[in-house]
Amino acid sequence: MKNDGPDTTRWDALPENLRDDTFLQVMTELSVVKGHHRPLVLVTHGFVEMATEALIKHYLKNPKKVLADSRTYPHSAKLLILNELGIVSDQNYRLLDWLRKLRNRAAHDPLFELREEDFQAVRITDLNDPLKDFYQYCVVLLGSFWNAHLDVFGPLFAPGAIGSKRNNPTRPSTPAE
Repeated sequence: MKNDGPDTTRWDALPENLRDDTFLQVMTELSVVKGHHRPLVLVTHGFVEMATEALIKHYLKNPKKVLADSRTYPHSAKLLILNELGIVSDQNYRLLDWLRKLRNRAAHDPLFELREEDFQAVRITDLNDPLKDFYQYCVVLLGSFWNAHLDVFGPLFAPGAIGSKRNNPTRPSTPAE
């Protein structure tokens, strides 16, 4: 029998309100690309960028200025601002900046591969083989960032699981919301 994609049996078993949760969709996507480093980096970083922008919107007085000018405020500057304000911890800042650098390589190197030296600057778990277990690195990194900002991220990216009525920022609002 031909396999046309990931097994959706478990996803289909989720209650309808959870299937729209961005965070669950991201975690599902990570499990789909589990054995492939480049998409793991890109999916993980994609959510980190979205979450970073949510923190900017939540905490800054002038978030529109920062979000509208990506030349003056690239992702690295947004992370630095959040770290300097004490919103993102030094440890999470170090991890997220490390991931940002990996993302740049993954996006621009035609033959991207993770290397042992990529992990010398940062250890986020006690995994024996970070190259083989990179999926776990991504899950732990996202989990750490998520847990540190659950009050902001939960209602935005997991309203079905959290129980909030707030709109999901990746979906257009409907009048019924």
